[in-house]
Amino acid sequence: GNEPYTMDVVIKFRMNGHQQEYGYMYVAPVFEYAEIAGLYKRYAVEVGYTFNELILKDFEASAGINYGIQERYGLNWLVFGLDGEIGYRLTPNLKVKALAQLVERKDLKEFYGTYKIRFSGFVGVTLSL
Repeated sequence: GNEPYTMDVVIKFRMNGHQQEYGYMYVAPVFEYAEIAGLYKRYAVEVGYTFNELILKDFEASAGINYGIQERYGLNWLVFGLDGEIGYRLTPNLKVKALAQLVERKDLKEFYGTYKIRFSGFVGVTLSL
C-alpha cells in the first residue's frame, strides 16, 4: 500500500568469523526504519554465511536469516526475515552492495487483515572498521 521507493534504511553491524575455504560466517544486529504510516521499525539478530572465494575476484554473496521485533504504531510483534546480498569490493575497507530482503509483516495482519511476507530491495555501502 506504500509508494515505490519508500524511504527505508537498514543498518547492520556485521561481526565476521574466520575465513574458511569459500567464505566465513557472520552474526549481525540489524536495525530497519521505514517512513510509512505508524513509523515502521525492526530490531533483529542475523546469522549468515558469506561466500567470497568463489569464481569472481572482489565479488561476494551472502545469505542470512534473522529474527527480532517489529514495531509500528507503538505495538510489537516477533518476526523473521531472510536476507541475500551481493557485494563488490572497491577497496579493502569499502564495498558496494545490493540487498534483497523477505520479511514477515505481522503488522499488516493486525491493521489490514492480510498476513504478508514482503520483499524489499536496497543498494548501499559497507565500511569495514
